[in-house]
Amino acid sequence: VDDGILKNISFKIKPGEKVAISGKGGSGKSTLLRLFTGAYSDFKGSVLIDSIPVGNYKLDSLRMQMGVFLGQQDIFNGSLWENISMGNPDITVDSINRLAEKTGLQSFIATLKAGYDTVLDPTGNRLPRSVVQKILLTRALANKPGLLLLEEPWQGQEDDYRQRIQQLLLNEMPGITVLVIANDESFIKKCDRVIHLTKGEAEIQNN
Repeated sequence: VDDGILKNISFKIKPGEKVAISGKGGSGKSTLLRLFTGAYSDFKGSVLIDSIPVGNYKLDSLRMQMGVFLGQQDIFNGSLWENISMGNPDITVDSINRLAEKTGLQSFIATLKAGYDTVLDPTGNRLPRSVVQKILLTRALANKPGLLLLEEPWQGQEDDYRQRIQQLLLNEMPGITVLVIANDESFIKKCDRVIHLTKGEAEIQNN
């Protein structure tokens, strides 16, 4: 891949691998992650998922196979359940409760009289950013995606939940391919592979 920010990057990720993307601010980490979502089309080279170029997928179909957590995402005006399930009828309350225990969202849900039926209004009574992040992370994990793309998913979270999230990603999701932007050295060392970016160029390291 070469898109003016990333330069001559080439790698192949095996199904089920846990991969950390590291580097300083502005090194291209977020751009690399977004390439997998189909958000960009104007770049040289190709990005393939299951040997098929990203551009050949219908975006809705592609994103149904992914769980995505990016720093600029936000909740929308709708119930907490709608914000998590995104209309997927196969998602169950039991499965979300289990995830909410890992992400730290359960303690917030316990304060809500209407529980999952609570209506969230991003333009009105705004939730703390840490709670919004827990909702978005739970959403990303909810549909048991084949590919997880996560941008520092534990940033700003309590140490206990930071450890739970890392344990979940590394050891409790066999068969799910995980790419995580992270600069947490202890987490990086536990990943199968590290893609370290410096000014758009990549150094690939196998752990």
